[in-house]
Amino acid sequence: MVPLPLWIATITKVFCSCPYLYGSHFNSNNCPIYIGLPCALTVMNSKVIELTVKLGLTLNSNLSLNSKFDRKQYFYPDLPKGYQILQGGFIDVDLHLEFGGGHKKFGITRVHMEEDLRNGAQVDLNKVGVPLLKIVSKPDMRTCIGDAEYATEIQRFVHYLGVEIKKVNSFLAIHKAINIEISRQALLDSQSLGDKIVQETKLWEEGSQRKITMRKKEGLADYRYFLEPDLPEVVITIYHIDSIHSTLLELLEMKRRKYEEMGLSMQDVLFLAKHW
Repeated sequence: MVPLPLWIATITKVFCSCPYLYGSHFNSNNCPIYIGLPCALTVMNSKVIELTVKLGLTLNSNLSLNSKFDRKQYFYPDLPKGYQILQGGFIDVDLHLEFGGGHKKFGITRVHMEEDLRNGAQVDLNKVGVPLLKIVSKPDMRTCIGDAEYATEIQRFVHYLGVEIKKVNSFLAIHKAINIEISRQALLDSQSLGDKIVQETKLWEEGSQRKITMRKKEGLADYRYFLEPDLPEVVITIYHIDSIHSTLLELLEMKRRKYEEMGLSMQDVLFLAKHW
């Protein structure tokens, strides 16, 4: 299972009107909501809804008409208010992503919206609250090459929509990191130490070609999820979805099928679908 976070290309943050300008001076793009002050009320960014629906349409997925938000409780230096707001709904995906000459298929379990955390290297809260979409795949990858191919294909889809992939500077790095993790876990298993494999978040360090543990992952019960009290349920209508659909010129998969039927090579198909 591969969770792939995407930055949603909005001008402002997800639950307030603060702008997010990459490279801004430390702590210049935040407000009472994201520095954790009490009684600060959140307001939904409608542009996030629009781009989320666009991604769902592009992935040919089922869109939930009702969506709620939950609070995920945990205390960590990158989260001043002590909880993260996550979405349930909108894109409820059970599909196969097809690409390549052999039309490889990768299943996607779900796509949901959440808010980003601060920059872990500095006490800079500018990035807190930047809207994210997290795409969670099914455990269909059998090799590290498959994971890199999957991420590459997702990149094509989101760039087509004007959404950005987060923290993926190199698909070769994905290949290397997963290959090292496969070898590590296989070694532990061969030594009857499989119980030493734990859920954790790791950082890939390109310079030293190694992975560093950032934090241990907790279970669902530890996060104490409950309904977000400051955000009402969001309801979208078929009319709203149709109006957003009308802004899409041509879905990426339809473009590819058209160029394939012309007898073009897969390399030409991918290039033309991306640029024309």
